[in-house]
Amino acid sequence: MQEQLTKGYLARVNEDGSPFTEEPEVEQPPAPNASKGTWVGYAHRVHGASIDDAEAMTKTDLVERYGAKA
Repeated sequence: MQEQLTKGYLARVNEDGSPFTEEPEVEQPPAPNASKGTWVGYAHRVHGASIDDAEAMTKTDLVERYGAKA
């Protein structure tokens, strides 16, 4: 279940089923050695990538496309 939440397949909601909202934080890119699922979730949440498109990419492609620019 955590992997599905991380990737964006599941969404957190309030007890009444309404969307859960909290103060938005600026999310930093995951570490390059983070799991592919973490990168898929980051690409989806922060950059708006579709989950299917992000899943189709390799982890290296995700890091190169969505990672911090040095």
